[in-house]
Amino acid sequence: MNGSFDARDLMSPETYARESRDSHAEIKVRREQRTVQIGPNAALMFEDALTVRYQLQETLRIENFSDDAAVRAEIDAYAALIPDGSNFKATLVLGFADAHERRARTAELSGVEDHVWMQVDGFARTFAVAEQSLDRVEANRLPAVRYLRFQLDKPRVRELKEGSPLLVGIDHGAYRASLTLAESVRQLLVQDLR
Repeated sequence: MNGSFDARDLMSPETYARESRDSHAEIKVRREQRTVQIGPNAALMFEDALTVRYQLQETLRIENFSDDAAVRAEIDAYAALIPDGSNFKATLVLGFADAHERRARTAELSGVEDHVWMQVDGFARTFAVAEQSLDRVEANRLPAVRYLRFQLDKPRVRELKEGSPLLVGIDHGAYRASLTLAESVRQLLVQDLR
């Protein structure tokens, strides 16, 4: 299910309510496996059809939409977060335990999403593209999450499938960190590629 959802792909609210406990535990493990901590305050959660479908089901459960058009709009918005086989899609989460530090860092980290990158060993960095759903910093408020896309050309995809290491990082004036992905994470992500 790459790049699109159909209402038939979703559980009814009643079925979801019955099965959500089991789903929640499964998704929690999957998200942990697909999450990469970049320095002390940033994490990339790499999405796939299963993680996105769970987020959509949760939103529909909480919001309790009754209008078919509103449900369709949510489905379309979440479908855009699914990798299409030539890219990775990730949620960038910035977290600061201390509210004072969070307020102090807001202005400093403006535009951080434009400085997130990944690099297939032997190739130049690929910088993330912020998806349309991204809310930019407004009124001195830093959004907690940002939706990013890493577009990969065929040579990079081929190298990743052949086992090349994958690095990720942030190269922003107020936040710099990088790492090579663990092989287990790299292998999970490669499954998203065609």
